[in-house]
Amino acid sequence: MFYEDLSFEGVSIEYRILGQWDGGETASIIVTNGSERALNDLGVQWRWSGDTVIDYVWNAEVEQQGDLVQAQLPEQLALNPGEALSFGFNLSYSDQALPEDLFVF
Repeated sequence: MFYEDLSFEGVSIEYRILGQWDGGETASIIVTNGSERALNDLGVQWRWSGDTVIDYVWNAEVEQQGDLVQAQLPEQLALNPGEALSFGFNLSYSDQALPEDLFVF
């Protein structure tokens, strides 16, 4: 699933499912800087439909309150023009749900 993010011109976000099993999956989010300036102190926010819970995450710090999720990328990390970064997580759910309202902040 690919999202063109409107919060930063030229930034795109891709949600990629890496593996699935009954009741869960491993997924990643890739943020690509297509702008002409470096971006610092980035975060990504989205909502889940359903009962999706993040069980484990890497390359970001994640907070989940109900269906709202915020992922903060490492502060010391700059995303320069043309570069991409990713973080990933394991999920559990009774019904698979894709992220909604995904954007960079």
